[in-house]
This record gives sequence, C-alpha cells and structure tokens, in this order.
Amino acid sequence: MNNYFNLQRFLQTLKNDIIRNSRNYLITLGAIAGILTSIDLLPGIITGKTLVPVHGYLPLFMLMGYIFSSLVFNEMHDPQKGLVFLTTPSSSLEKLFSKLLITSLLYVLVMWLFFQALTLFLNGLNAIFFGTEPTRFTFHWGIARIFIITQSVFLFASGYFRKNAFLKLLFAGFVLQMFFSFFSIINFKLFFNISDFHNIEIDALDLDMGRMADLIKALVYGARFTFLWLMAPFFWFMTYLRIAEKEV
Repeated sequence: MNNYFNLQRFLQTLKNDIIRNSRNYLITLGAIAGILTSIDLLPGIITGKTLVPVHGYLPLFMLMGYIFSSLVFNEMHDPQKGLVFLTTPSSSLEKLFSKLLITSLLYVLVMWLFFQALTLFLNGLNAIFFGTEPTRFTFHWGIARIFIITQSVFLFASGYFRKNAFLKLLFAGFVLQMFFSFFSIINFKLFFNISDFHNIEIDALDLDMGRMADLIKALVYGARFTFLWLMAPFFWFMTYLRIAEKEV
C-alpha cells in the first residue's frame, strides 16, 4: 500500500475504527456514569445534600483518554487481528490519522457532550428528589489542548509496546525522571563547584544575575515552544514510522 492520503479510503478506515471501539467505549462511559451518579446521590440520601462531582470530571477525562490511547493499537500486535489491521486497504498515514482522530478530537468532543449530559441529568435528579440548586460545569478547553499534546506519547506507546503500554510508559517515565534528576544534580555540583551538599556556600557576587535570568527565560521559552508545537508532531511521526515498519 502506497503511503499517500485518500479521503474516501480514510473515512472508511475511520468508520471501521469507530465501530470496532464503540462497544468498549460505551460500556466504559456507562460505568463512569453509574459511579458518578452514586457519588452524587449517596450524600443526598444520607445527609440531604447532594454533590455533583464536577471536580472529578477533568481527572477522569485525562486518565480515560490516556488509557484509551494506550490501547488503540492493541489489534496491531495481536497475531490474528494484526493481520487484518495491517492488510486493510488503507495507507499507514490513513491508519495513523484515524487512530489519532478517535483518541484526540473525537474523544474530546464525546467527553464534552457526555459530561454536559451527565451534569444535566444529575441536576435534574437532585432538583426532583432533594430540591437543590443546579451545579454548573465548565469544560476547560486549555486542558483539552494539553491532553491532545500529551496523549501523543500514549499513542506512540500503544504502537511500540505489545502489552500493558500504559503501565510500561509510566515506568519508563519514572526511570527518565530519576535519570534527569541525577543528571541535574551532577550538573549543579559541577556548575557551582560543590563537593558537599551539606556545606553549600555560593557567593552571589560571583553570579551574573542578569545572565542567569536570561538563561532561565530562554530555557522556559524553549521548553514551552517544544511542548506546544514540537512534542506531539514528533510522537505522531514516530508512531507513523512504527505502523509503516509493521506493514513491511
């Protein structure tokens, strides 16, 4: 299959992916709705004061999205399903865009509608049975942007790890954090010529505070630019390479 983009073929691939994932997705949403409804109604039954758990929506939104993204390529690693996936008449680029769309933009849209509908439903129950005032829920679209950027890492992990991609990625992140912390400590000691952290003496006169501030600003700007504009495309490209590699 040539790696180019055909809209009609892409839409068919997207349709197939939505159908394949819809059952598990609906079951998960139903379970979450049941749990959140219980959290809302139990305080009302016991104390007469209900609690629409709107503060728990965003953590659930992030966690569910990461788990969903880390599972989306499971079929590619399955000996039987993988053959069907890899021989589907669509290019590697179309497969990537389909998986990316259902785990990012479509996921955000579905969860926004789900939380709005759930809040309306719980407010209605509370008004009927407990006479409480409605609770407002505001979806923070800035969080959605951060999710779309960071979920690219879990999409990448789903393509590269055969099993337990979510847990393996968390472990890899922990190891990288430990390495980064160790590397930062070593560089701090070398920069300030410190041999013993129990006896730190840094002469402020030896530091050019203006240059230090400029350096910090440059590092912050570089990190922000990398996170907002380079991180997601990098992991999308690496995921594309993985799909193309599996198709060979």
